[in-house]
Amino acid sequence: MKTRKIVLAVSMMVAGVLLASPLLARDFPKAQKESIQKEKKAAEKAAREAARMLTFRQALQALNDSTWILEANQVYSKWGRIFEVNDNTNFIMLEKGKAYLQLAFNGFRSGPNGIGGITLKGYPTKITITKDKQGNVTYNMNVMGNGLNADITLWLGYGDNHAEAMVNATFSSGQVSFAGRLVPLSQSNYFKSGLDF
Repeated sequence: MKTRKIVLAVSMMVAGVLLASPLLARDFPKAQKESIQKEKKAAEKAAREAARMLTFRQALQALNDSTWILEANQVYSKWGRIFEVNDNTNFIMLEKGKAYLQLAFNGFRSGPNGIGGITLKGYPTKITITKDKQGNVTYNMNVMGNGLNADITLWLGYGDNHAEAMVNATFSSGQVSFAGRLVPLSQSNYFKSGLDF
């Protein structure tokens, strides 16, 4: 929510300055009007890029603080099949020293978690965070629990909070990937089933 408020505030400031400017009068030459439009577009682009960079910094800080959630709007099977899913019920999350992975497919009401899928819990170990020269982030962790034993690799591209994560089951050939936005846990409106394993 904070990010949206900041983007809205920056956009309103840019629009206010440009609209209040006397340079928008009708009697200016065409070249001057075109110049004003270019400046307006450049200001809007700069505001969008600043907002995206803010979401990237917040996501990176959440990874460092170990209180993050990857809200997935797409889930990929091992064979590359793509499922469009609801981002508040499909996620990978790290909270208070516990990792959660939840799947809840749209249209299904059955499943061990009661919302059309499964909710797994484990304890993260061997967490590493690395950055490449372009600023892209790779986050690795092993998760061990009754229902979740996996290696999880997450990629966060520089300049935005879009992330992808691959979950590889440790003791089987199971694999699933998540794609969506990575946010601090405090900024998410996720719904976690009370039935986790």
